[in-house]
Amino acid sequence: MSTKELQISEIFYSIQGEGKFTGFPSHFVRVSGCNLRCAYCDTKYSWSGGEVYSFERIFNMLSGFPPTPIITLTGGEPLLQEKSIEFLKECGDRYRIVILETNGSISIKGIPEFVHISLDLKPPSSGFSHMMVWENLDYLKERDEVRILIASREDFDWAMEINERYEIGKKFFFSLTPVYGILSPQVLAQWILERGGKIRINLQLHKIIWGNSKGR
Repeated sequence: MSTKELQISEIFYSIQGEGKFTGFPSHFVRVSGCNLRCAYCDTKYSWSGGEVYSFERIFNMLSGFPPTPIITLTGGEPLLQEKSIEFLKECGDRYRIVILETNGSISIKGIPEFVHISLDLKPPSSGFSHMMVWENLDYLKERDEVRILIASREDFDWAMEINERYEIGKKFFFSLTPVYGILSPQVLAQWILERGGKIRINLQLHKIIWGNSKGR
């Protein structure tokens, strides 16, 4: 690839369905390629394939959507592509809020300060909890967020152990999300209520609205 290209799975405009900016319209750039194969992944189509887009082409496509101050770079795993950071920098010149969604297995050191990082931590049911780069928690800013998808009681207990060990809920916006179609939101809500503490349940709003259609 040239100095200003990314391998792209899709570009779209939708409601941000998760995290601190849930409910707000966002432009989305989904890169292609991922180093994990999580059992519950809802965007398996982005694991490979895609098409090479220049930054100029990406921004031209985004300009065709209704305007929004938010852009989300997601995947796949954006940090597998070395030009993602340069792309984020250019997004900072065009958008007020720039979100990076990353899977927790690659260092976030060096991400521009203005970028809002949404960091996933992969629980046992994913099959990749052993791949987490725990040093990433040292690089997060107070305004960043940590999310964990929960598919089972084992996942929940793991999340609670990790929360206590690293004091995630005391430092960052911390949320647990029931895996759509696998764990009932009511069950996860009850576990959280029984446990207490600074933990949020985060339902995937885009799936509530549109169902499990390509993850949005």
